[in-house]
Amino acid sequence: MVKVCRTSNCTEICMPSVAGKGHEVSDWESCIGWREVSHPSKCPFPIVDEASGVDIQIRATSISPICRAFTELAMYDNVILRVTKYDNSKGGENESDPNAMYGILYLPKAPVMQADGQTQTAAIFHVARTAEAQKQLDNVLVTLEIELKVTESEAAQSFADRNGRGSKKNKNLVISFDTSSALSQLRVRALEGTVFDGRLADGRTTGTSETATGAIVDLSTAEQILNNVLTGGTRKPEHFKHHHVEALLPFAREFFKILEEIFGGQWLHPSPDGVDPFRKLYVHGWPFALKAIALAYHEARIADLAPIEAAMRSELAHKDATKTAKENFEAQLDIEKQLHAQKQQKAPITVEELKQRLKAIEWLRYRKHWIAITNHAVKKDGTKKTFKLKSTGEEKVVALAQNTSAVITAVRDKILSSGWQDLCATEDAPLT
Repeated sequence: MVKVCRTSNCTEICMPSVAGKGHEVSDWESCIGWREVSHPSKCPFPIVDEASGVDIQIRATSISPICRAFTELAMYDNVILRVTKYDNSKGGENESDPNAMYGILYLPKAPVMQADGQTQTAAIFHVARTAEAQKQLDNVLVTLEIELKVTESEAAQSFADRNGRGSKKNKNLVISFDTSSALSQLRVRALEGTVFDGRLADGRTTGTSETATGAIVDLSTAEQILNNVLTGGTRKPEHFKHHHVEALLPFAREFFKILEEIFGGQWLHPSPDGVDPFRKLYVHGWPFALKAIALAYHEARIADLAPIEAAMRSELAHKDATKTAKENFEAQLDIEKQLHAQKQQKAPITVEELKQRLKAIEWLRYRKHWIAITNHAVKKDGTKKTFKLKSTGEEKVVALAQNTSAVITAVRDKILSSGWQDLCATEDAPLT
């Protein structure tokens, strides 16, 4: 059993400083925290920075996933397990499992390398510095599994077995089940009542292939688009917290409403008879284009979004334990708004100008200007791959839809540039 300090100045998992001696929970000097114990210089594996910890919501009783750690060979002789027995529910002295020993494990003050569960450990440290969490620390239960007498080679193999092998989880399925994260809640509220509502691929039902029309994008892409809209793609999903949602939601809603207004009429499901599926026809049906448009919107709203993004960063460096996380963020947001007002940061275009450009652009994939950006598919003999439109029977070049950073950046830059009208041409790419 690993004890947790409950003193006012300690919220970290701690261990006895001397093997075999009793440990008073209030004895701060005998404690050693994970951050010191798992210092990168003592650990061959990377340590998760606590600033990237997930946004934990304290419930009546919060039981975190098991944290796993290793101890080295040299400290094994100083590890002591004090076996204890206790009365079970039937009365009488007994252990619930006759094949196991129960008691208190005492470890020497020496490095303990954390092998798994770094994210939840970092998250506990993170929330413990907020006023809300400090009132409810007794409701947080932490389980620590320690492997004793482990060599460096064995530790490396155990790490690989736990983290590097096995089947990978479907990212869209995980997102669909995750209803508590701030980014998931932001996505749900931003898309509610829009053309995207009910048309996100979740990894179980419909997909987002060229011929599929039920879903516009998948859940993972939707969250990447949101990230581009709100932060320019500079933040990770775990950096979005619940107290950020209200500040970000109006801009997220506005962006998806713009997409619905301009493109919603072309995202038809099912496709009418004699008409190709929308993704076969239009660039804006593909993730790379929507991500590029999201980045362009972020630039158009930079004066409003830059202070919010800056506050999301600065709140980590200016924590006040007397304030709630929301109060701390709002205080930093006020400061950042004043600083950015002095900079007078100007957007390259306005949101209205962006809307006008998106409406004017010719989005058919086989137009010459899009083939120049996205390139085209080729046959085995090296010639251009073509297809025939269902509506007219005309032969057109098959465009690629590469969801790469280079293509996304190229589309964004073209939309924002003075030469954006090049995208309005109606000339098709040549067939040969």
